[in-house]
Amino acid sequence: MDLFPNVKDLTIRRCRDLESLTVVEQDQHDLVALSSLTIGECSNFVSFPIGGLHATNLGKLDIGDCESLRSLPDKMHMLLPSLTEFSIRECTNIETFPEGGLPSSLNELHILNCEKLVESRMGWSLQNLVSLRELIISGGSKLDVVSFQEKGLLPTNLTALGIIEFPNLTSFDKNGFENLTSLLGLLIADCPKLECISEEGLQRLTSLEYLGIRKCPKLEYCMLEEGLQHLTSLSHLCIINCPLLTKRRWWERREGKEWRRKLAHIPKKIVDWELIE
Repeated sequence: MDLFPNVKDLTIRRCRDLESLTVVEQDQHDLVALSSLTIGECSNFVSFPIGGLHATNLGKLDIGDCESLRSLPDKMHMLLPSLTEFSIRECTNIETFPEGGLPSSLNELHILNCEKLVESRMGWSLQNLVSLRELIISGGSKLDVVSFQEKGLLPTNLTALGIIEFPNLTSFDKNGFENLTSLLGLLIADCPKLECISEEGLQRLTSLEYLGIRKCPKLEYCMLEEGLQHLTSLSHLCIINCPLLTKRRWWERREGKEWRRKLAHIPKKIVDWELIE
């Protein structure tokens, strides 16, 4: 990488022969110009420079579709002090974050279809990420997680949370939403076995303005009713492709009058792309 001392944005994609990134030790200071690094679809990429990436101004790191990669850069928490956006996807052999965790400067963290990494989620130490505002986790088709019940897993400073593609997830426990009083947006999607979202847990999301639920075919409205009416800050409810939530178009029926009253405080309600008054 010392061949590009002045490069600010570097993208490496579809390089099948790329196995590692190296930096001449005495030239490691040359990476101070680097602000964005993307590595994608490099199927034989195995490792980052020994000792980590010395890139003090790196703000964005995107790693995707590198199935041979087994570890992230060493000492990320020390050597990448300016990192604000980190996305890792389809890196199926990554099992943990590096020792010391991720930089406390992170604002956005996306972990997409990295099954082994998600399985080790209790070791992520996300509570140390005091600047983190957006977290999106996609489990992947092979993940066996059945419940989000880990107390203290999610940092309390989050404002946006996405839980996507957990094929065996059946429930959200109340502990999973504990102390998320700053959360403004929540998306739960592509969870075909999800049956229960704790009403008590929902009620704890006192600042929530947006709630999106998509492709959760086993989730019933009765599992949300009590929790929704206590979300007094909620301004946007979006339900897409959840047949039991929209069963018989209850909001149009006479017996749905009471439910409509309980949701009257939500200005914008969209069900299967239809605006509900």
